[in-house]
Amino acid sequence: MLRRLWLGTSTAHLADAQEALLRRFLPSELFETGRVRTFKSHGLNAVELLPKDGGQHARTVVLAHGYGNGLGFYFRNLADLAALPGTRVLAFDWLGWGLSDRPPCRGTPRRVTSFSFCTSKFNDPATAEEFFIDSFEQWRQEAMAPEEPFLLCGHSLGGFLSAKWALRHGARASSGLRSLVLLSPVGLPAHPADAISFREAPSNGGKRSRLLPLVDCLWSRNFTPQMVLRAMGPRAWPWTLRSVRRRFRDVGLSEDDSTLLARYLFHLSVAPASGEYALNSVLQPLLSESAGPQVFARLPLAGRLGPELPPNLPIEILFGDSDWLATKVTLETAEELQVERRDTARVSIVPTAGHYLHLENPKAILAVLEDQLERM
Repeated sequence: MLRRLWLGTSTAHLADAQEALLRRFLPSELFETGRVRTFKSHGLNAVELLPKDGGQHARTVVLAHGYGNGLGFYFRNLADLAALPGTRVLAFDWLGWGLSDRPPCRGTPRRVTSFSFCTSKFNDPATAEEFFIDSFEQWRQEAMAPEEPFLLCGHSLGGFLSAKWALRHGARASSGLRSLVLLSPVGLPAHPADAISFREAPSNGGKRSRLLPLVDCLWSRNFTPQMVLRAMGPRAWPWTLRSVRRRFRDVGLSEDDSTLLARYLFHLSVAPASGEYALNSVLQPLLSESAGPQVFARLPLAGRLGPELPPNLPIEILFGDSDWLATKVTLETAEELQVERRDTARVSIVPTAGHYLHLENPKAILAVLEDQLERM
């Protein structure tokens, strides 16, 4: 009731926003023929798009969103993927995000000095990763047949978690994993040898030296962007709308389109806090001479994807050409994986795209996914 009065939101508002976004960008024929299904399994909200040929499919694409987003952020990709012959599309919300269940936070944050902005249940990186990975695996086993061939595509934090799932479950034949596509994934590089925390940054009187300790302080106390929106109350919606229109003004969205996206982002951001508090446990900001200030995974992917994933599993890693996450150390790590795995790993830069490359250049992402599907 308080959320409805203070923010004008509710679970029903979020469900309506997701439905409106999908109906805007999916052909009406998909809904009229019953080829679109929204369902919930093991606490995860998902949308299924069936192929035209009576629901028969030879392969499945599973789409995993990133931090602070939901399955609706693939709105520019779903229709094109569903149009591919014999292809079923599944997009889901990670546990604690979107319309999936949002377990309450409890316990103690990973780092506490005097106080924290939340009581987080994620006490260590492994526990935080398992929170998402275990629920996804349970959902996958029910949503897909044993050994059903599928392509797993994850964006940003969703790419990191998809890779972690593949490391744990992908080697089993029963998993059905045939291709792993990571869109601007976080957590690739190892920590530089000279890395220090932001709070240890040397003070030289400059703006950055004053800002980094503040960032570290907020990060360590589980301060999240979503908390800002919730605190803004009635001002949160107009601020979200302006931010979305400014961020995606050059990607071909009409004013109505950007309004639908902003409404969806607003309602999922101000929903009860849950998965957002994993950020502190999964990632950490570090400073080094070689990489500068950057966010690293507490348990990085470096050195694992090459030797621990099946040698014949195709891995595609993509970054936008103006992607803030495509740093020197991240690209070097990705290229090392490409050299290590030779023909089964590929690193590409997507033109005219930033971090949201699947939204900013959907045709390029479709070409990559279609190519991977044809190899399955």
